[in-house]
Amino acid sequence: MRTSSFLCFNPKVGSARRKLRVVRTMMFAPGLLMVAAATPAFAENTPSDPASGPSEQARAWSEPTKPLPQAASTDRLSFDGGAELVSQYIARGVTFSDQPSLQPFASATLSLPSWNGGSVSDAHLTIGGWASLQSGNPGAGQRNSGSLRGWYEGDLYVSLGAVLAKKLTVATSFYHYTSPAHSYGAYNEFQLSFRYDDSGAWAGVPLRDFSVSPSLLVAREQGRPFRKDATYVEPSLSPSFSVGSRDNPARLTIPLILGISDNYFDGKDGGKKMFGYFRTGFLLAGKPFPQRMGALSLDGGVDLWLLNSQVANGLKPAELVGHVGLSVHF
Repeated sequence: MRTSSFLCFNPKVGSARRKLRVVRTMMFAPGLLMVAAATPAFAENTPSDPASGPSEQARAWSEPTKPLPQAASTDRLSFDGGAELVSQYIARGVTFSDQPSLQPFASATLSLPSWNGGSVSDAHLTIGGWASLQSGNPGAGQRNSGSLRGWYEGDLYVSLGAVLAKKLTVATSFYHYTSPAHSYGAYNEFQLSFRYDDSGAWAGVPLRDFSVSPSLLVAREQGRPFRKDATYVEPSLSPSFSVGSRDNPARLTIPLILGISDNYFDGKDGGKKMFGYFRTGFLLAGKPFPQRMGALSLDGGVDLWLLNSQVANGLKPAELVGHVGLSVHF
C-alpha cells in the first residue's frame, strides 16, 4: 500500500506515488511504513483456525503516501520505478510488519491527449504495481507461508486522472491487494483522490516555491476478509519548499495527514473508532546527478505517527519510522 509514504506531491505525489517532491507522478509513490507493539492486535483478530485466513486487520495502504497519478512529461508513454527501504511498515495507522521492509514499485503512464480540452488537461491512464518484502516474518501474529515467504504484499492498480481548470488534479483508481506469503487474504479497493495546486499563491512567504498542496483521499474497501468493508478518508496538507541550489534545488516537505474511517479502526473495547491517527514528519527529495543521471531522484525522511491509543493497531501512541528511497522516470 504508500506510504508511507504521504499524499505529498512531487512526483511515488509520492515516495505512491509515493512521494514528496511536490507534484510527483503516481509512479513515484514512496512506500509507507511501521512498528509493532508488545501486544499485537493482529493476533487478537485472527480466526482460531489458521487455515481460515489471516487477521481482520490484514493490510491497508495509505496512500501517503501514495500520490495522485499525474503525467510527468509530454511523452505519450512514460515509465517510473524504484524502491523504498523503511524501518518498519505502518499503513493508515495500523502495523503490518515490524520488520525493515524493501518496497519496490513500477508503473507506466499513457497520456490521453484526445481527452484534453476546455477545462481538462493532462488526462492520463496509469497501470502499476507495488510490493513489500522482508527477510523475516512480518510479525504482529501474521502468517508467512507458501513458496514466496517474505513477500508480504503485492499490489496491482490502475488509475485514470486529469487536471481540471489547471489547478485541481482528480483521479479514480482501482487497487487489488494480495499477499504472496499468505499473510492476509486478497481484496480490492476503489479510490477517489483530489489535490489542489496552490503554488504561486504564497508570494509573501519567505520560502522558495512554497506550497501547501491540500489533498483528499476517499477509499472504499471491497471484499476484505473477516470484516465489514470500510470507507477510509484521508485529508492532508503537504507544506513544501525548495532548498539548496537554485539550479538544482531539493524539495523539503512536511506532511500533515489525518486518518478517519467508519469501520476501519477496531477499538480495543470491541467497537469501532472514527479517528485513527495524525501523521507528520519530513521528506527531503532531489536529483543528486542532474547532468549525468537526470532521471534519478533520491529521497529520505522520517514519519511521526501520533495514534489513537483506543484503537487496536499494534502500536504505541507515538511511532517514528525512517525511510530512504530512489526512483527513476523515463
